Amino acid sequence: MVSPRKAVREIHLEKEATPIKTANMFSQIGEQEIPKVSPRSIPEINLNVTSSSNLIIKEICQLFPNIENRLRKEFIGIRTDTEENRDKIISLLKEKNLEFVPREAFENRPMKLVIRNLPKEMDQK
Repeated sequence: MVSPRKAVREIHLEKEATPIKTANMFSQIGEQEIPKVSPRSIPEINLNVTSSSNLIIKEICQLFPNIENRLRKEFIGIRTDTEENRDKIISLLKEKNLEFVPREAFENRPMKLVIRNLPKEMDQK
């Protein structure tokens, strides 16, 4: 008599493996030309938060459904999908005499540069 621990395990015979079909499912993606999307260059509008901000944002969202709003400290950032909508929102805010700050496009901002350890005698220009 052999103890159950030392008994030989049964040998299972392997069945013939069925062939697996392999193909590159993503080959069509490599053939297509992917249009390059430029980063969003439409600057946002920063609206100062007031007691009537909710009503104003609600009205803007009804007129322009493709906008994004974000609350940042004391301002509500309004991002539009087109330049035309941005101009219309700015004119709407001017009509209502609200405080807002339209930001400049990143491309239009002046470049700031700091060079350290220059002699004091040198011109700043």
